[in-house]
Amino acid sequence: MIRLLACLAILAGASACGFSTTARAPGVLEQALEQNPLTLDPARWSDVASGRLISLIASPLVRTDEKMNVVGDLAERWEIDPAGKVYTFHLHPKARFTNGRKVTAEDVRYSLDRVMDPATKALRTWVMEPVLGAKERLEGKAPSIKGLSVVNESTVRIELKEPFAPFLQMMAMPLAGAVPKEDVQRLGERFSREPVGCGPYKLVSWVNDSVVELAANPDYHLGAPKLKGMRFRIIREPLTRSSEFQLGNLDVIAIPPSERAFYTSHPVWGKRILEKAGLNVYYLGLNCEKAPTSDPRVRRAIAMAIDKTSIIQSVRKGQGVEAAGPIPPGLPGHDPAYKGIAYDPEGAKKLLAAAGFAGGLDLELAQGDNKDNLEVTQILASYLARVGVRVKLSTFEWQTFKSRVNDGLAQSFYLSWWADYADAENFLYPLFHSSQAGPGGNGPRYRSAAADALLDQVRRTSGTAEREKLYAQVERLVTEDASRVFLFHKLDIIVTQPWTTGIQLLPVFNANRYLDVAIGPLPSE
Repeated sequence: MIRLLACLAILAGASACGFSTTARAPGVLEQALEQNPLTLDPARWSDVASGRLISLIASPLVRTDEKMNVVGDLAERWEIDPAGKVYTFHLHPKARFTNGRKVTAEDVRYSLDRVMDPATKALRTWVMEPVLGAKERLEGKAPSIKGLSVVNESTVRIELKEPFAPFLQMMAMPLAGAVPKEDVQRLGERFSREPVGCGPYKLVSWVNDSVVELAANPDYHLGAPKLKGMRFRIIREPLTRSSEFQLGNLDVIAIPPSERAFYTSHPVWGKRILEKAGLNVYYLGLNCEKAPTSDPRVRRAIAMAIDKTSIIQSVRKGQGVEAAGPIPPGLPGHDPAYKGIAYDPEGAKKLLAAAGFAGGLDLELAQGDNKDNLEVTQILASYLARVGVRVKLSTFEWQTFKSRVNDGLAQSFYLSWWADYADAENFLYPLFHSSQAGPGGNGPRYRSAAADALLDQVRRTSGTAEREKLYAQVERLVTEDASRVFLFHKLDIIVTQPWTTGIQLLPVFNANRYLDVAIGPLPSE
């Protein structure tokens, strides 16, 4: 590897160093996923890995750009009525599914209606809840969503129950991707693994826990990608991803915290680093329905026992911002003056004693099998041990782990939430509203009438300043109730190979379409 690094420092001499990329397919971007996707069906999407891929395969009506603005994708243009309740989308005339058929307004209506079809068993139904008649459709009381209608072949109309400012941004989410009814019905359950869409890429193959291969869609309505395709290898170990990058087998990676100094000081890769504050939050979830974490005093004590600053410095190597609450910096509604629950281990011991646990307690902490987790959960366990909380770490395969969280079986768990759309509401309603308990996003199964009332009020409020005041109230309430211990907002830092151009680091994880990314000449033997 030392020879390889020397070669990359003087790229002209790469061929003399034994560095070879000749086994790679030309024009194909090589990436890595930290987790195996759970599904490639937009309606059943619930995780980041799946969402990244779905957004490349199935175009939604709109997307989020690098400045967090909403721009057209499947919709060429749209209008919103003065009352803020009726959205009319005009589809791009060149939009076609990869099965060759033109995309129509009926396809969009069907795809969005399918999310609320009880037979679909969608996990993120809250996306469509603002639409008139969506609740009735989900409850099986209506054959379709009343607020979805076809104006003509290229125009679809969506009517909301009441004005809801973030709705347009929500239509950029993976769940809103358009799919052809005939292929959904033909493939049945197989559609999750053999999707058909109208995005810039199409699925070639998916080998579980190994690789997902995509080919460029030459007929994409916004212009064919410059790449011939992309390969996403499932690599859970961050240092393995780094090694594969150094060998030239990956074109872009997120820099592991332990290797940040190496990459930033490297003569070649140090000039190929992109960095941006991430719209995310990493947290310890505490089950509000299972003793002893059903007691808010126990939850607060756990929050008080954890030194977030130390975690960021020791484990994250400075790659993060301490989280006071759920809303990340960079989103309107984030309050930098709010500091959250302070680190106070002695206070934590007193609170545990008051809750009847002067002798300590046992806590199972569940995590997925992503190797990035372990260093964080180990230090969490060490801090909790100092106040008498004896932690048992349990690691599960990703899908099993998610199911345990969704089903309320995990006593506590380590997870993250990434922005689906660029609004603070995305870090509040799905995570804390009682209607979302379980797979909707509220994994801790937190229930608060006061929080529900504020969150419902936010959804009825259109004024930006008034909504931000409500966001601040909700954030303080849910943070103090401690159903989640907010740890840090991860800083996104990626490094790219010298032969790549056009790679962007966008604030919303599902926004990148890779249309302008290209692979130049590769070093060869």
